[in-house]
Amino acid sequence: MTATPSPLTGALPQPVNVHNASGARINGRSLVYIDGFDTTTGLFTIGLADNSVQGAVAQYLLAADLADGESGVAYPEGQLSGIDTHNVTTGAPVYLSTSGQITLTAPDASVITQIVGFVQTSDVQGTIWVAFYGNLGAVAPFTPEGLNLLPLTKWVYDATVDSGAIGTVAMRGPQLPVNAIAVAGFMEVITSPVGSGASIAIQLQAANDVVAAAAISGAPWSTGGIKAIVPVWSDMTKAIKVTSSAKTPSLVITSHLLSTGKINLFLALGLADG
Repeated sequence: MTATPSPLTGALPQPVNVHNASGARINGRSLVYIDGFDTTTGLFTIGLADNSVQGAVAQYLLAADLADGESGVAYPEGQLSGIDTHNVTTGAPVYLSTSGQITLTAPDASVITQIVGFVQTSDVQGTIWVAFYGNLGAVAPFTPEGLNLLPLTKWVYDATVDSGAIGTVAMRGPQLPVNAIAVAGFMEVITSPVGSGASIAIQLQAANDVVAAAAISGAPWSTGGIKAIVPVWSDMTKAIKVTSSAKTPSLVITSHLLSTGKINLFLALGLADG
């Protein structure tokens, strides 16, 4: 038996089909993780993510209520609306709590700390963005002191959906809060950009700090595939720290507008104390 999904808000990626064999109803919009496989349906089974349980870190966002024995869909990222966020600022981190829930308060050292998203709007009916790309485990201590390793986070640019005009265009994905640090990553050119004489850079905190400006007629834009970016594991001096206000990676398009082009950006992130 399959439940009818209730759509989450915002642009959503391709969902995964999942099955509830937990013995109890799992509410829609809960944070879940893969806990097994159901041979009858041929689907992965899910359980409620929980910061007090080892191995139960969040991997997906469930779209709709699933009774025990039902199948449905879950997403690796999505927007949740109607969340009371008025006591925190835009860009503030959102954490995994217990029983598939979120919390805006950082957990103490007795439980797992997993950042699962960021506040998009600060309001009594606010919105948050959750994302689990590359999430293979909980947030663990990482040097230097005060920095925590986060899962890979993804942003998307598509000239057929987003603006291809000359200027600075925010990529779709979460805002990063003040003190977030991009320590490494990569980009993938899905569709090479088209725009006679155009150049593209990607920036987070300052010009050219993610990908240096280059003409789209040459590397790295003229061919598809995985591409290197400025922040790399081998040189932490190239890490990018967000200062003064929350920010989103952005394309900087110069010289000519783009008619096509799709780019994914993945960053490994840290969060410093200050």
